[in-house]
Amino acid sequence: MAHTFMHRVNSLFTFAGTVLAGMCVLATLTDQIHTSDPQVSVKVAMVERFMRIDRNDEAYLAFDIDADLTSVFSWNTKQLFVSLAVEYETKINAMNQVSVWDRVVERREDAVLVLPYVRNKYKLVDQGSNLQGLAVNLTLEWNVMPITGSVSVGRRTITGFRLPQEYLAADPTTMGIPHTRGGGRRGGMKHMS
Repeated sequence: MAHTFMHRVNSLFTFAGTVLAGMCVLATLTDQIHTSDPQVSVKVAMVERFMRIDRNDEAYLAFDIDADLTSVFSWNTKQLFVSLAVEYETKINAMNQVSVWDRVVERREDAVLVLPYVRNKYKLVDQGSNLQGLAVNLTLEWNVMPITGSVSVGRRTITGFRLPQEYLAADPTTMGIPHTRGGGRRGGMKHMS
């Protein structure tokens, strides 16, 4: 049987595809043995506004985020999707999880997040008036998106914070003005012992 040009091209592409598939499997397997130890600290810097609008509680928060996620990166990591969620329980729902901030980290060099006063991107809204004096957890979560393989998730939950007992009106002197560390700390959350 004569080996035509098309047979040779077919053999070349089949071999290349097989080698590429094998490399993808090896890359995925090496990610399974990769261990990481991210350092995470999240604190509520201030409750800027806490009010009832219509029949729902609404809170505008500011956070101090200090996270070193460089150890999460491996040679197979394309990017991280980092998000901060407020988690709490109410009489109606055993688990409420509200995403209040997120960021995409594309390089290992950018995986050290030192954000001394970051406002929530998305407001904390509860369906009903259940947030007054409520204990909440802050969960920083990162989704590791690899070049090849499956997405993995890591998270750290910080407990021991309580929303104020009373609603707080907006402070017109701070609205729309970027805050710096050490600024007024009106209406901060209380840390539970």
